Parts: sequence; structure tokens; C-alpha cells
Amino acid sequence: MLVADIEGVTARPDLDDAVVRLAGPVALDNVVATYVDNAAAEPAVAAAVAVIDEADLGDEDAELTVGDAQDHDLAWYATQELPFLLELL
Repeated sequence: MLVADIEGVTARPDLDDAVVRLAGPVALDNVVATYVDNAAAEPAVAAAVAVIDEADLGDEDAELTVGDAQDHDLAWYATQELPFLLELL
């Protein structure tokens, strides 16, 4: 997930509380931080991706699977660390 300091966003509460429409492209200069799942989260995230639609439709087991993925902490990287992070990927 990228965190950017930009103007010209429009909230899209019809899609979700955290969804916005951007007025244009986001320049790398506007990125202020990056959050990335660590390797330990990979199985839980893959399982959540497989059932995300079912979870959105209220399937309790799917919601629990998505919750398991959300329980993992994200690793935080400052912008000056991005080149090193990209090398690791």
C-alpha cells in the first residue's frame, strides 16, 4: 500500500469508506510511505484473496479468513527505503 500526500481526491463512500477517486496520476515524489505484507502473512493473504467476494457477501467463514489476513502487521518503509525494498522483491 502506498501512502501519498496529494490533492484533488474525491471520496467514494458508495464503494467503501477508504475509497477515493484521484484527479490524475500519483507522482513518486508524492509518496510518503509504503506498507508491505511480510512473508509470514503470505498464506493468510492468499487465502483471503480467494474468498474476498464471499466475505463481502456476508459469508462468515470467508469473513474469518479475511480477518486472519488483517491480523498480520504490515511492514513500514520510508520513501528513501523504496529502492532497497524493490531490490528485495
